[in-house]
Amino acid sequence: MTSNKINNELLNIFIKIFNLKKINSNKIEKIHKDDVKSWDSLKQINLILSLEQSFKVKFSDNEAIKLNSYPYILKLLKSKLKKKKK
Repeated sequence: MTSNKINNELLNIFIKIFNLKKINSNKIEKIHKDDVKSWDSLKQINLILSLEQSFKVKFSDNEAIKLNSYPYILKLLKSKLKKKKK
């Protein structure tokens, strides 16, 4: 999966889960948990499940706790998918 496809899929997941349709995609790509009022524990679980299902990856408990910003999630996904490709 290319970097662009990863980013686009992640962007779509964020838009869907956090209902961010009216926000510029450049702003979403910098978003942090503290920036989104609706980012609660249930949305966190939905985010994790959506990421695991869409990208066919698994997150450890330690990784799941740290999934609190778009940039971090993107970086972690790229790393996991790169390892998976090998």
